[in-house]
Amino acid sequence: MKYTIGLTGGIASGKTTVTNIFENFGINIIDADKIAKQVVSPKSDALEEIKKKFGNKIIKDNELNRALLRKIIFKDKSAKMWLESLLHPIILEQVVKDISLSSSPYCILSAPLLFEANFQKLTKRNITVLTTMTSQVNRVIKRDNVDLIQAKAVISNQLSNKMKIRLSDDIITNNSNLKNLKNKVLSLHIQYQQFSRI
Repeated sequence: MKYTIGLTGGIASGKTTVTNIFENFGINIIDADKIAKQVVSPKSDALEEIKKKFGNKIIKDNELNRALLRKIIFKDKSAKMWLESLLHPIILEQVVKDISLSSSPYCILSAPLLFEANFQKLTKRNITVLTTMTSQVNRVIKRDNVDLIQAKAVISNQLSNKMKIRLSDDIITNNSNLKNLKNKVLSLHIQYQQFSRI
């Protein structure tokens, strides 16, 4: 199995910025979020199962109505568990395939639910990207066009940073400028290249 680094972090912590930097160093990124969108594309088996479960209202313009689905699973834990049991194995299968096709010295598996979905069983090391709660809240409000209460609710619904730190080998704090962030990623990149040769 290709030497794989798991990368996670809370919503709006800067995961995409960090993976972009790794990608600029020539590292293949396997993005679990993108795969999650692909597996529920129009006419997919998974989308049909979701439609059977939640009804036609869950489809908008032939596509999954993500906003409505988020609302449903946010309020109903059993619906969330059902959805995860449907999607996680399909996503995992594609992730494994993409890892096997990676051509860089190591690859990054970027997954917001890295630990919740047990994807860390595929990784040798794990990174958590951290930022301040204020930055997270402000970014969520701006990006998702929600109010302060909604932004805080979304953040509190995720695995805590404390738990992510405990489960991670490396931490990237994203509280400074882009130059500092690039230097942190470069330092890890050099380490990971060495680890992948062992």
